[in-house]
Amino acid sequence: MAYPGGPVLNAVGGFATVAAGLGAVLTLLYVAGLVERRDATLGRLGIDSWAVIGTYAAGVLLLWGMR
Repeated sequence: MAYPGGPVLNAVGGFATVAAGLGAVLTLLYVAGLVERRDATLGRLGIDSWAVIGTYAAGVLLLWGMR
């Protein structure tokens, strides 16, 4: 029920920290795309969707390099 080893966030490694940050950034991009809806598209995808795809790909490559 309780973690006996001190503060939990001190036990979190770099991989988990970057993965959580990536998830937060991707969520912010999705919310920004919902709030600021524009008709500008590139290849039938909105600019926000391309930003999500690029950020996700960069994050996966970063996480792959950290393993």
